[in-house]
Amino acid sequence: MQLENSRILKIFILFLGATISMSALQVYRASASTNTEDDVVSGDVINSKYLAITYHKYVNHKGSDIITGTIVNNSTKDISSVRIYAALYDKDNKLISTESGIVNVPALTPTLTSPFTINLINTPKPDHYTLLPGGTPS
Repeated sequence: MQLENSRILKIFILFLGATISMSALQVYRASASTNTEDDVVSGDVINSKYLAITYHKYVNHKGSDIITGTIVNNSTKDISSVRIYAALYDKDNKLISTESGIVNVPALTPTLTSPFTINLINTPKPDHYTLLPGGTPS
């Protein structure tokens, strides 16, 4: 009987510990989330004849926000001096600023993809943005 009570107590303690851990994890996730509905910044892309942005995301940081993404060379030519331009707009669709970033490789060969980052230092937070890829075909 005492062995049975000991097992029940161990199961109860394990269950209680798991319940507390799950609750703590939910509280942590709720407080760690930086993307509330008010923080979401949407974006559009206007791709070029040679380059396409296949993924992009606005990321909130404390010091400065960034736009990150992936670009691909859809042409049959090498593309050098690749840059990504961002036009940042307020809620009234008025242009706030333009910013640019570069890819992680010196030239994009055909079908090559590369990540990119645009740092938005000392730029007011936009309501939305439009990305445009650019580069020099060779």
